[in-house]
This record gives sequence, structure tokens and C-alpha cells, in this order.
Amino acid sequence: MFVAGNGNCAMCGKELEKGWHSDHIYPYSKGGETQLSNAQALCPECNLKKGDKFMEWPKNIVLREWQQDMFQKWINENKQDYLMVAYPASGKTIAALRIAHHLLSENIIDKLVIVVPSTNLRTQWKDDANIVGIQINHTWQANDGFADPLINGIAITYQAIAERMTANVLNLLCEKKNILVIFDEIHHCAVNKSWGDGIKAAFKNASYRLLLSGTPWRTENDEIPFVRYENNKCIADYNYTYPKGLSDGILRELSFWAYNGDVKWISDGEFKEVDFYDELAEQEARDRLNTAITTDGIPDELIKEAWEKLKEYREKENDPDAAMLIITKDFSKGHLNFIAKKVKKITGVIPVEITSDDDQAHKKLNEFRQSSDKIIIAVRMVSEGIDIKRLRVLVYLTNIATELFFRQACGRIIRRRNADDIIATVYLPADPLLMGIASLIKLERDHFLKKYYEQLFADKGQINTEPRVIVMLPTDNARLDRVIHDEQNISPEDINEARPYSEKYSIPIEKMGLILREIINDKGLQNNTHLPVIRQSIQDEKIILLKNIDEIEKKLALRDMGNPYDKEIYQKTIKTIHIRVNQAMSILNGSRHAATMDQIKKGWNYLLEEQNRRGK
Repeated sequence: MFVAGNGNCAMCGKELEKGWHSDHIYPYSKGGETQLSNAQALCPECNLKKGDKFMEWPKNIVLREWQQDMFQKWINENKQDYLMVAYPASGKTIAALRIAHHLLSENIIDKLVIVVPSTNLRTQWKDDANIVGIQINHTWQANDGFADPLINGIAITYQAIAERMTANVLNLLCEKKNILVIFDEIHHCAVNKSWGDGIKAAFKNASYRLLLSGTPWRTENDEIPFVRYENNKCIADYNYTYPKGLSDGILRELSFWAYNGDVKWISDGEFKEVDFYDELAEQEARDRLNTAITTDGIPDELIKEAWEKLKEYREKENDPDAAMLIITKDFSKGHLNFIAKKVKKITGVIPVEITSDDDQAHKKLNEFRQSSDKIIIAVRMVSEGIDIKRLRVLVYLTNIATELFFRQACGRIIRRRNADDIIATVYLPADPLLMGIASLIKLERDHFLKKYYEQLFADKGQINTEPRVIVMLPTDNARLDRVIHDEQNISPEDINEARPYSEKYSIPIEKMGLILREIINDKGLQNNTHLPVIRQSIQDEKIILLKNIDEIEKKLALRDMGNPYDKEIYQKTIKTIHIRVNQAMSILNGSRHAATMDQIKKGWNYLLEEQNRRGK
């Protein structure tokens, strides 16, 4: 308990001294078990104050600014139905549990029901809820009832609720008790009508319904119950976007490395040879992507380059346990095995393999999460809702080309762990649909690609639903096609030219490629003059900006201090401002002179905003 709490009281957060108390999270007087999972270390004062009431929100779990803002807005608005859209990996689980904890501790609700799209997520929600003192039965079934006073709630899948008996039991619970229902990844109900019908029947009488999603969506078919729509677009009550997560320093920037090749297959006796720039009918475009990820060529290049990037993150960027996720074709263990053999041959690493029908899947995920293993290969189940913070490289080798799935997959690698891991990298085929999604990943927009999809395949034929014979052949000339970073395309030539400068100045190669292009465009330089200009341009701009930052910090410190001048107060004031600027730069330790231009500009923009806010 002491070690788990880092030697601090779980309630007030202060350092524990000799004589600290061992406490039951769920009170022993109410049947709480005496075991480590129901125990916490408290200082004597907090333990005496706690008595047998519901556990207070742990002091060591500090809400992020957006989570606190959402929580306060939820309290103020007090709606029965509330849709919270928060980008994957930004922390919507803790935000939702804060609401649940508030309602339980204030005796506003009697029980909590958490609805999830997959079985493994039930365990994850149970574990997260336990940290904040909420006891969840994640194996609940309809015939179990709700008599156990130890349990604050249950976790159940949408599929289970689609069964009429389960829906009826839950509806009866909602009629007799005050219930909060948390719907995790509610957008799944847009494509599975039975799930939507099930939750409507089960929770139409719930006191509160909190709906969670990683991205807004549209629907032209059946609307999801409990969601407000305007012109087929869902209306979020709170929306925390990817750009906001970037500016808050919570999420990493994404860099997409797309690979092309001469893709070949035989369809009903007709030989095809195309690359990803050829315009094809929709069926042929699907065949092209399927062939590219299923045969030799492009998968080999993606794995090889992703492995080099992972080694770079581990060895050069102070991220020693960074890991790679490879997502393979849906419902295809054969494809997973095909890719796993390539991984072992190219990297020498035996990857962890996860499939949805594996009884040990959740155990394997937990072991991988807590280990320093390098590579995990999975089908669909790791694409969303799985929290493995050390994932930093994604190899996208699935034939699923929907925006929602792609964003969720990218969400597995974008959570930052420290100030240094600014970029995460995705390796994928240069499929036009995937490239369109990648180019728009930062936009605050609805999940709705129908118009883009229709335009892509307009007048090029429809999907052929007749049985066909497909022979997929190895892809020749697999090669880097482009890199997408910060919504800009970077050519392979720019990447190659930027490589030595990236290593010399310790600037990510994607950013150096953009810097190099900017210098060439601004000054019309020839290739052989790049190096001195890059060196001088970067260093001069950094020095000038840092000097300007120092000057503004001094001015703001003097303004805040007021008259008369006091040296000690002035030094304390400027130190406070200095720390805030460093936080804006995502510099936790070390010198500002080692910061990248991107970090320094963030500090500069923060100071400009402070000046404007203070009227100067």
C-alpha cells in the first residue's frame, strides 16, 4: 500500500510518516474485503475523518484542465443525457469516472452501469474504477441481480444488452433505482442496430446517461438513442479535440510514412498491375489495398522502416521502452501469422500476438503493458480502448479504411509521457482513402467520409458482389511515397536530404524536412548551400526568440510586482513566469537552448497571449 501510493496519503496527498494507517477503500463495516485491491495508505487524520463513508476522490489523481472544465459544465447543466466527445488517449475514462464518483459519493445515484463494445474493456473499466474507489462487477450476468452491497456498479457489453432478457432486467433496475449509465464508444451503435435497440430498451428510464466517443459522427440511417442530432450530425455537449490535446501537451504529433509499389493480382483470369496513383473502380481499389498488405513487398518495407524508427525512439530519444503496434486484417489469423513471420525475420524479435478469440488475450495485453517488449501484433481488438502508453509506432496493415477506425488506431500511439516524445509515427500503404484521412487527422470535423468516398470512386464502377477468383502476387518496387506531417506532404527526396541535418541538430526528420523546404522557398537556394544556411537560420532564430522571451518575462515580472521595487519579490515573480513559459514549451528539465524551434515558438506564443490578456 505504501509503495503503491508512492509514500503519500491517498486522500490528502501529503507524505506519510511513521504510524500511517492501513484503510479499507470500501468500508469493512459494510462488508469490504481485507485484501490489497481494497486497501489504501492514509495518514491518521484522513483515516479518522473518513470513517465508513464513500472514499473521497484520490488526491494523487489530478484532473487535467479540460477534464475539470467538463466536470464543472456537467454539474452546471445537469442534463439527463450528456455526450462527451474526447479524442482517443486524452483521458475520457477518468473524466467519466469523476462524474460517477461525484454522484455516488453524494448519494444522488444508487448504482453505476458501464456499457462497452468489447469484453476486454470490461476489465479495464473495472481496474480504472477501482483506483478511485468505485467497485465494479465486470463479469455480471442478468441472473446475478444487484443485491451485493459491496458493488457500486457493473460493466457489460453492448452485445449482451442486445439480448432481450438482459435488457429487461436492466430496465427493471432503472425503474427501481437511480442509475447512471456510461456508454463507452457510443458511436458503435450507429452501425449495429441491435445494440441501439438494446440500450434504448434497457436504459430508457435511467436517471443519467453519459455518452462517450472519440470523434463526432454523422448517420443517415437509424439515430443512436439518447443522442441529439441536427442535419444527421450528432451534437456533443463537450468536445475535446486533437488540436486542443496537442496545444495542451497531452497528445503527440502524428507523422504518416506512406509506401507505394507496383501491386499485381489476377481477378477472374484478368491480370492487373497498378500503383496507388492509378484511378480505379471501388472494387479494384479494395483489391489493390488487400493485395498490397497480404503479399510480399510493402509489408516488408513498412516493418523494416518501422523497426528502425522504434530503435531510434528507444536509443536516441530517451524512450527506452517505446513499443510498436501492428494491426493486421480483420478476422484473419492467417494474415497475422504471415506478418508475424516477417517481423521475426526482419527484426529478430518474436512479437506478442493478440487475437479476439484468444482466451488469454487480456492477460497478454496486461503483460505487454507492464513489460518492455518491443512489438505487439493484433487484429481489431487493440485498435480502441486499450491503454498501452508506451506504444509509439503504428504499422497499419489492415484492409479497414474507415475514418473512425483509423483515428482510433492512431489514438493508441499519441499519448505523450514526457516532454521529449513529441512525435509518434504511422507506417501505412499509400492508399488514396487512407491518405485522405491522414491528411485531415487534425481537423475538428465530423466523422463522415461519404462525400469524399463517393467523389473518389465517382463514375468508376460499383462493388462487384459476384463470387470472384483472386490470385494475389508479390508487390514489386515497394518504396516510400510521401510523409504527411502537420497536414503537409514531404517527398522522399526532401526526407533523404533532411536526414543528415536531422541527426546533426537533433531535430525530428519530419520537422527538418519542412524547415528545409521553407528555407529553400524563402531564399531560392541551391542544394549545395543548404547546410550553412540551415545552421545559421535555426541558430539565429532560436537566439533571437529566446532573447525576446527573456525581455518579455522581465517586463511582465515588473508589471506583476508593482511599486515599490523589491528584489526578492521580483526574483520570485520572474521565476514563476519562467516556469510557466517552460511548461508551455513542454520543458520539464534542462536548458531552453536545447529546445526545438517548435517548443520555443510555443513559449513565445504563450507570452504574447499573456501580454494581450494583461492589456499590454
